[in-house]
Amino acid sequence: MKNNHIMKKIYTLFVLVLFSAVSFAEVKITITPSEIDFGTIELKDGEAEANGTATLTWAGITEYCSVFVDTIGKPAVDADYEFWAVTNSGYDSWYCGDMYNLADDPTVHVGVYAIAAGEYSIKYVFYSYATEDDWYYDTNRAGNAELTVKVKVVEPGSTQGIERIQSSEIRSQKVFRDGQVLIIRNGETYTTTGILQR
Repeated sequence: MKNNHIMKKIYTLFVLVLFSAVSFAEVKITITPSEIDFGTIELKDGEAEANGTATLTWAGITEYCSVFVDTIGKPAVDADYEFWAVTNSGYDSWYCGDMYNLADDPTVHVGVYAIAAGEYSIKYVFYSYATEDDWYYDTNRAGNAELTVKVKVVEPGSTQGIERIQSSEIRSQKVFRDGQVLIIRNGETYTTTGILQR
């Protein structure tokens, strides 16, 4: 009888320690670089575009919670520019893997598209959740990492002596559909990483 009582205490202590370790595992997310400055780009045929990449790293993330991205200082719907920060497939969350599925590629595809001269910037915050319940109820966001993206867009002929990032000769249009940025060129639809959509 005494042994059963001791075993119950040991089991209870073990469960509490295990619960504490799981509950208080620290979520860590970093993004490299933490700032992307596309510099000065020139409008060509009324458009300017630049693309780049950053890399996420993460640790301590609960299965199914993923890494999500939110925009701080989102431009107005009718703004003369737009930015994006998406996965290889054009989505705005990176699955961190579980015992059955591999983690997503940690690359963040970052870009800007503008139709008017100006200085534009945006800030993204990458985050996850401490537990699956926090994810479900959208509470207790954790591991915040920030990425700032900047660009200066100028009129044609304004960048003499400055390295130029020019948009394609083919006119393109950006659309936001089903939670991802898509590019329409010559009647074909592509993801931001160049994958043709059928």
